[in-house]
This record gives sequence, C-alpha cells and structure tokens, in this order.
Amino acid sequence: MHDLVVRDLEQARNRTLRLTDLDDPTLVTQHDPLMSPLVWDLAHVGQQEELWLLRAGDPARPGMLPPAVDALYDAFKHPRAERPSLPLLPRSRRGPTTTRFAGGSLT
Repeated sequence: MHDLVVRDLEQARNRTLRLTDLDDPTLVTQHDPLMSPLVWDLAHVGQQEELWLLRAGDPARPGMLPPAVDALYDAFKHPRAERPSLPLLPRSRRGPTTTRFAGGSLT
C-alpha cells in the first residue's frame, strides 16, 4: 500500500508541474478573485508537504523555510486578494519540487 501511495503522489506532482510549466507573468497573476496566483498555490503545496511530512503537522517545530517565509503560505494569514502582492512569489515555484528530497523521500 505504501508504495502505491508514494507512486500516486509522485505522479500527481509530476502532472501538476507539467500543467503549470508557464512563464512567470502567468504564474504570478491572479486570474480570478476566487483563485490564488498559481505560483502561490504551488508553493503552498510544498509548504504543506513540508509541514505534514517533515514536521508531523507541528507548525512550532523548525522547518526548512525561515518562519517569515513559511508564514507567506499560510492560507489563514493571507487572504486570496493579498497573495499576488506577497514577496518571493516567482522564486517559490521551486518549493514543491524540493520538499520531499530535502527531508528524505517518502519511501
């Protein structure tokens, strides 16, 4: 079962990255008020993986990101309307591709 879950997570991540292989202006734009910029969503996925896989869901436990950067991807602290103006958005696209490898694989 574990191997199946790992495989499915890897496939989902690879598909997400293929579907979002877009230029920075497209990634940082909020295309609709109900949506976050794609790059924020990608980084949020990486931040949540890091929180749950490496910190066992404990936000007080030190993580890979500095606390100020980690807080950028807290959906409760930053409503959608403010997310396009957050710092570091273009660089954050790398987040979900590195989380599992930085802390070890899922296997």
